[in-house]
Amino acid sequence: MARLTDEDLERLLRETFADKEDLLDSLPQATKPRRPIAPILLAAATVLVVLGGILYGVNRGAEVEPTPPVASSSTTDDADIWAAAIVAITQRSGQPAGLQSLYVAKRAPGADDANQEAARTFSTAERNRISAQVIKDAGIQVGWLGTGATTAQCIRTLARVSVGEVVDKGDHKEVRTSIAYNCGSHYTVTYRIEKRDDSWTVTGIVGVPEGAVPSSCPVSGKTPASPEAGC
Repeated sequence: MARLTDEDLERLLRETFADKEDLLDSLPQATKPRRPIAPILLAAATVLVVLGGILYGVNRGAEVEPTPPVASSSTTDDADIWAAAIVAITQRSGQPAGLQSLYVAKRAPGADDANQEAARTFSTAERNRISAQVIKDAGIQVGWLGTGATTAQCIRTLARVSVGEVVDKGDHKEVRTSIAYNCGSHYTVTYRIEKRDDSWTVTGIVGVPEGAVPSSCPVSGKTPASPEAGC
């Protein structure tokens, strides 16, 4: 293909942008002497610059705010499983006797309950989900404690609960769960939990529970000098 001469290019641009010569009125004056440029070439350059600006504006578009992360189904399932275990152990241990609130350890114990530092920590989404489910299903308010924290008084209406990791057993899940009233006793059980009608439900106990259900704790708000047997 033959290369276009300057004259050919000028003629082509003149034919293409013949009606754009009036744009020259808006162009700034040159600061240095330049080789004379045909008015039609300047008009063509102006049109191209304007078109470039329009294309830039169109292609850039409006900036979109990042979408906040959505809780995964795994996170939601685990939180619902923990909530089911907490509801079950509070109803077994103290809810009929007037349990009104409980504290849940923020860090879920692993297989070795004493080694809590190696265990996972509940996320904010998990804590919110657990709290909502326990309030809905058991009518009990939930507070959150750090690892190793204890409450100050021995009160029948307050308990401390911890739950272990959700263990997948194929057709069901298992969760080690503990409850303690503030006078020193504890009760630990491993729950079998299954999904029925889109809800996680405790369907049984695995193995033999440990400790004693703290049903004999004194009602007094004062810590006893020597805790009662079984409390």
